[in-house]
Amino acid sequence: PFSVGKACPNLEAKLINVDEDGVGELCVRGKSVSSGYYKDEEATKAVFMEDGFFNTGDLARIDAEGKIFMTGRKKNAIVLPNGKNISPEEIETEVQNTLPYCKDIVVYVADYDNGKTVRQVLCAGVYIEDEEYKNNKEKIAEDFRNLNKKMPNYKQIEYINLAEEEYVKTSTRKIKRDLVLSKHNFETGIKL
Repeated sequence: PFSVGKACPNLEAKLINVDEDGVGELCVRGKSVSSGYYKDEEATKAVFMEDGFFNTGDLARIDAEGKIFMTGRKKNAIVLPNGKNISPEEIETEVQNTLPYCKDIVVYVADYDNGKTVRQVLCAGVYIEDEEYKNNKEKIAEDFRNLNKKMPNYKQIEYINLAEEEYVKTSTRKIKRDLVLSKHNFETGIKL
């Protein structure tokens, strides 16, 4: 489960810039891979490596059997001040699998100013449709604390921002992350 399987026949897959968790940028090469962007040499050069591998922009890990596990998109990666990389999609999937009452979930970083210092805080923007759950902040906090116990320290959610309505989505049903961050407010959510 959770693997997209092995690379197709006649397709090579490799990871570059692999971190300590074994997650890197997924690159592929083969006859089924596009030869580039139509009439756009600059964009083609940006995604093709010298050895002919195409950088997909996806983050993944590959196990010993060659199974590929997608963890997120490089453009969405969060780099913490300590140098750790977080794939928000990985945490979002864990939240949705563990807390099914969370209809929409977006993980992001926001700057928290306590009056003395400013530090980056890992936050979760959450939309809960069910009124019973939405109004039970103690239960939500408890559930997220339990979820945090399963995660490494640097992937633990510190703050939950509850949305009043479903998040704005693209035509492909992906949440518009920049709009979530623009509405973040430390005063109205749940501090864990």
